[in-house]
Amino acid sequence: MIAPSFSLTATERVLPRMALDFTSGVLDSRVTFTRSTTGTYFNSAGVLTSAAINEARFDYNPTTLAPLGLLIEGQRTNLLTYSEDFTQASYTKFSATVTANTGTSPSGTLTADLLTPPATTAYHGIISVVAVTASTAYSASVFIKSDGAPFVQIGYDNGASVGAFMNVNTVTGAITRGPEAAFAAPNPTGGVVSVGNGWFRVSVGATHTSATGRILISILPAGQSTAGQTPSTTTAVTDKLLIWGAQLEAGSFPTSYIPTVASQVTRAADVAVMTGTNFSDWFNASAGTFRATYEASPNTFTTYLVASNGVTAQNSFHFDNDSGNMRAVYYSGSSAVATLGLGVLGTAGTVNSVASSYAVNNFVAARNAGTVVTDTAGAVPVSLTQLNIGADPSGAAVNVMNTRIQKIYYYPLALTSAEVQAFSKG
Repeated sequence: MIAPSFSLTATERVLPRMALDFTSGVLDSRVTFTRSTTGTYFNSAGVLTSAAINEARFDYNPTTLAPLGLLIEGQRTNLLTYSEDFTQASYTKFSATVTANTGTSPSGTLTADLLTPPATTAYHGIISVVAVTASTAYSASVFIKSDGAPFVQIGYDNGASVGAFMNVNTVTGAITRGPEAAFAAPNPTGGVVSVGNGWFRVSVGATHTSATGRILISILPAGQSTAGQTPSTTTAVTDKLLIWGAQLEAGSFPTSYIPTVASQVTRAADVAVMTGTNFSDWFNASAGTFRATYEASPNTFTTYLVASNGVTAQNSFHFDNDSGNMRAVYYSGSSAVATLGLGVLGTAGTVNSVASSYAVNNFVAARNAGTVVTDTAGAVPVSLTQLNIGADPSGAAVNVMNTRIQKIYYYPLALTSAEVQAFSKG
């Protein structure tokens, strides 16, 4: 383990008592990791890969191959069947044909399907309809790659055009329209992520009051980059599009891809925790300093790190996100004795490094080497027995980070304000 590169006093010049580096791609033996299903991630070669049950997912950027850290996600279900086979009857084709297994997918296999329109004026695409829960946010996503089609439109609605849609340049990944609400649907969401080799994962979502959900994948020809929802356009037979990995899930943002065949599939939550002597051997109850480096979560409320007695809001320490604001929070008994606000986290995926020290009547925190925040009154938490990574002890889905954590350090003493600030640089 390597100490951070800032100066400590003679007394404090020691190695961190606990250091976890999840960008190494190796899980420290002191961390117990569970997930009762398989789960997908991008491996060090940039290939979308399936991790076995209870196997940690160390994610990599599929275009740069840079390590991103340990992926921690909550439970999600892909409601679309045959997520990689668009020839199935669960996908209705409109003035377009689907040819199976004609391109190499993000998984490195010959499983991408080709969507081909005729040279006609019409709506050109495919649609899948499933049952959803009314007044609930959903996200639809699909991997796309140009084989001649210059633009694509992805939509999610209630089966009658109330929802959201977004148009995307299939070569650059640029959004040319949207994400935009259609009719009265609130909260349109959407985004594009490059996954390498010309592939993009496009997502769009909305909340509507129907119990019917519909994903739409449409080819847009040249000159139609800003077309409205489900447009009638004139295509050429060369306006082809490779498609793979369709997903519809409850939530305001998409999570990692969940492959399906004849049935819907649920990916279980990731759980990472340190307990017993794996926790007590390094934790100091009277004074200490934590640092965590992680990506900002797309969740409005998120717990990134919790040291506790197993009860979420009793005798515990949290790094969390409260309505988009980073905090270090300490509970003594059931009362929050120190709440150190560290400002707005930034967009999802933004890397933050946060440090906080504690001792009786002495709480200090800083983020990204920024302003130091202090609280000089309060007892420290007592009887702490575990460290939860990326979620709180309750396992509540609303508090799971749904992103990656990179590093965690712990010093068994309270660093000074200046040292906490330097430590938070990452």
